Amino acid sequence: MTAIVPFYALAVASIFVLRKRADYDPPFRAPLYPIVPTLFVLASAMLLVNAVIDLSTRNATLAVFGPRARDGVQLRRESRAQD
Repeated sequence: MTAIVPFYALAVASIFVLRKRADYDPPFRAPLYPIVPTLFVLASAMLLVNAVIDLSTRNATLAVFGPRARDGVQLRRESRAQD
């Protein structure tokens, strides 16, 4: 589940980029355009943050984001331990 959420959010966020093109004429327009896509992207971001915070899904989520994200969490843990 966690692996696909960022891609859903990116797909919905692409609406903002596509709408700025002059030649963009979609067969279907997003209802309540700025509100619904924004809420979806924010909700997706909250799901991903929760997946990183939750201990049971942290490793799987960080594996999706790659070693750079894992290093950031590790550095934060080490700095808290030193304080």
